Formats: sequence, structure tokens, C-alpha cells
Amino acid sequence: MYEVGLKRHFIARHVIPDGPHGEREPHSHEYVVEARLEGGGLDAKGYVFDIVELKHAMDATLEKYSDQFLNNLPDFKGVNPSMENLARVLLNDIRARIRPGNLKAMEIKIWESPTAWAAFRVDNFAPEG
Repeated sequence: MYEVGLKRHFIARHVIPDGPHGEREPHSHEYVVEARLEGGGLDAKGYVFDIVELKHAMDATLEKYSDQFLNNLPDFKGVNPSMENLARVLLNDIRARIRPGNLKAMEIKIWESPTAWAAFRVDNFAPEG
């Protein structure tokens, strides 16, 4: 299995209403987002996936969330904007922006600090819909 990945970052604010004391107040994180794509083979250029296409998809997705208060966005209506839920939301948005080709799996890992992260993975790459 081949893998390719890319890191991007963005800043956003949120509140975790039922979280630990500090999480119950509005606060921001500089999130680091790692995307990892897996495929069983390479294309004619020798790529499992074109990293430039992944960069454009990630940048377009992260632009929607950058400098936003996540709790107010439609993607988090009735859902805590936890790292876990944010990883799922970002993965689904990025996945909808790229062609599946020979991809088998995708994972998004989000770091909200140098030591804390969460991830969401799909093993069936076909876009939702």
C-alpha cells in the first residue's frame, strides 16, 4: 500500500459546553491538520495521489473554518466541535473535493496542541452522497 500526506494549519475558536473548565469558555487553537491518503497502486505519473490537488482541496476546506467560531457553523449544529468531530467534518469536505482514483483510504489527524490530537479515518474512499 502506498501513502501520501500533507500538513496544513488554521486557527479557529470553539467552546465545549460540557468539557473541562477551560473548555467551557470561548478559546482558540492553532490546529495542525494532517491528511493521509492510501492507495494500492500508482498512476501514470508514479503518484498514489497528486499532492498539489490535495493541497488545493485542503486549502479550500480550511478556508471555510479558518478564523471562525466553530460552534456557530452549520456543520456543528447540535454537535460538539470537538477535535474528533472536526476531524470527521474536515475529512468529508476534503474527500468531496478530490477525485478518488485508486485511493483506498483517507485519514485526517488534527493536532490542537503539540501533545493532543484526534483522527478520523475512512477505508471506503468513495465520496459520500
